[in-house]
Amino acid sequence: MPLTTDDVVIGKMGTSNKQPTLDQNRTINKLTLGSSTWNLLTLGSFGLTITSDYTNADWGTGNTFDPNKWISKTLGYINALNAGQQLTGTKVTNGTTANATLALGNIHVGDTATSSYQIYNSGTTTIRGAIQTNVNGANLTDSRLLGTGTNYTGVTAGNFGPIAGGASSSAYNVTFTGSSAGALDNQKVYIINNFENVTNQTLNITGAAYDYAAASMLPTTPITLANQRVGGSLTQALSITNTAATVVGYKEKLDASFGTLTGDANNNGGTIGLLAAGSPANTNLAVGVNTGTAGAKSGTAQVNFTSNGTGTSGLANSTLASQTVTVNGNVYRLATASAHTPEPVTLANVREGGTFGTQALTLQNTAASDGYSEKLNASISPTSGSASASGAFTLLAPQAINNSSLIVGLGGSANTATAGAKSGTATITLASDGTGTSGFTASGIGSQTVNIAGKVFRLASANALEPVNLGTVRVGESFNMQELSLTNTAANDGYSEKLNASFLSATDDATHNGGSFAELGAGSTNMMDLSVGLGNTGTAGAKSGTATIALASNGTTDTSGLGLYDLTSQTVTVTGMVNYWANPVFVNLGGLGTLNGSGTSYTLDLGTFTIGSAANTSLGLKNDVDEPADWLSGYYDTFSGDAAFLLSGFNSFDNLNAGEKQTGLNVALNTSTAGAFNYSLLLNAFSGNNSSYASLAGVTLNLTGKVAPVPIPSAAWLLASGMIGLIGIRRRRS
Repeated sequence: MPLTTDDVVIGKMGTSNKQPTLDQNRTINKLTLGSSTWNLLTLGSFGLTITSDYTNADWGTGNTFDPNKWISKTLGYINALNAGQQLTGTKVTNGTTANATLALGNIHVGDTATSSYQIYNSGTTTIRGAIQTNVNGANLTDSRLLGTGTNYTGVTAGNFGPIAGGASSSAYNVTFTGSSAGALDNQKVYIINNFENVTNQTLNITGAAYDYAAASMLPTTPITLANQRVGGSLTQALSITNTAATVVGYKEKLDASFGTLTGDANNNGGTIGLLAAGSPANTNLAVGVNTGTAGAKSGTAQVNFTSNGTGTSGLANSTLASQTVTVNGNVYRLATASAHTPEPVTLANVREGGTFGTQALTLQNTAASDGYSEKLNASISPTSGSASASGAFTLLAPQAINNSSLIVGLGGSANTATAGAKSGTATITLASDGTGTSGFTASGIGSQTVNIAGKVFRLASANALEPVNLGTVRVGESFNMQELSLTNTAANDGYSEKLNASFLSATDDATHNGGSFAELGAGSTNMMDLSVGLGNTGTAGAKSGTATIALASNGTTDTSGLGLYDLTSQTVTVTGMVNYWANPVFVNLGGLGTLNGSGTSYTLDLGTFTIGSAANTSLGLKNDVDEPADWLSGYYDTFSGDAAFLLSGFNSFDNLNAGEKQTGLNVALNTSTAGAFNYSLLLNAFSGNNSSYASLAGVTLNLTGKVAPVPIPSAAWLLASGMIGLIGIRRRRS
């Protein structure tokens, strides 16, 4: 039976379309094939084009889906008039092609990743079809993708549709369970539809699971270090590996660094970065104990581990369980020698020709007696001048004192031409001996120099004072006092006297605070007791004067003990400038109007104008003051009044010198409307110089003006009336 209708239902229970045969290419609206062999549609070499929808009750489900069930054809076809199958989703690429990809990305073993895709119809003809998992090239064999429920709809065989033109299917979910390491290999589903001219698609599913890095560390805890002296640097390197991967290439790399320390443990601050799985052990990290003090040391060092996806999974770093190492060790302090006494060896301060006897030196092993200190060895020998020295001792126990073995003396004359300790020196050589304690052999711990003689002291000396410039003030203001900086420039070597200073007098405009100081040590500076200033600020002009300071070298008992010695006094010159205050005055630079006022209030009366006439003028602001004077700076604000006034040029300005003006202050009145108009503005002014700025009283500028109406002459009224009459006559004639 030929196929003739636009909506065709074929089936045992159908109407007239039972087992029809197509006799030509046709376009129909909808094709519905019912169940059983009565559905048989013979196309032969002809084709059907469907504009709306095509369904087939027997075309199967999922992997058995066959859009040509009960259709006999040779070259025939069933096409959609306008349909297109596309795959969409946030992780879908090439979704408009026959070979699309759903990239699930990388995850850690133990994690899951779920994404979805949708089937989109880009045309107008409804499409139907199936998701296939093991036919037409589909392959789902990796158990990490398989499951049941809503998370696995995208990898479960089944039908989809109908999907109308411009619409999408619901989301089909795909879940990747990281139950083991490795990549998804050749996993894909086939998306088939019911039309021969609409491209079916393969959806490749990619992703990989990576094992976390896993740390192994040797030696086992606790670690006991050999004996060390204070300041020792003995450490134990930690051997750290990233255990081998279960699947080669799918294990992250290992980072390691130190974390929390407890007790006396320390570390070298070492780190390990990107240690590959199965790589040889890394020894960058080392632990030790704090050797800053002596004693039995114990503590722990935490080693933090991070699984780093750089170069493998690309995933963010993951914190792994840390490991704690216990470190023990004994630390011994070196013997320490007290400063020998007396120092210097002297009977009294001598100038020349004195003769000195011998002196036994006292020396103590000051190391703590707690079982962790070594013993002290010492010997002495002359090193310069006329010194003599002899004696030695060994194994002086901690806290013990020797006051008889080391003997020094002096012969010859002292040189008193320069300051300092005079005669000769002897050297005490010191060693720390670990016999009976740490077990270390004797180790040198330095030496001490014994100065044998009296002392020669130098006088205190003062730096030359520079002239003082107090800057600029205004008439009626006061100059700030300036503290003088006076230094005892004598060498600070223990052989210089101290400095006294006080004011003697002042001349002309100079003043001082009457201050003084005493016993200023060598190398020290006094910047607070001596101050100078200037008076006479009632008049403008340059001010100057001098102040004289008396100086003395003070040989106090803690220096030479020789009393006071007068030094040459110093005179300091003091200068400054007193300026007139800046004085803002508004001036009329030409044009209309009358400017009146002074001080803090001015009024500009532009006068009276007829409507449409020009009404403008130009003002200036002058710093009306004689030199020496401050600059004038300021700005305008608080504008208020009638909008008929038009202002320009009233901008902020800086640093008008005495006699200078700010020009271009333009005032205009809009005369388009009759009336009396008022406006005001405020000048905020400042008086400034190189030292400071000060606010001046605000200056108000008031603006007034009038615009009178223009009367219409009688002749003008007659002319207007005549024109109106002529216009009326012309209209009636027309």
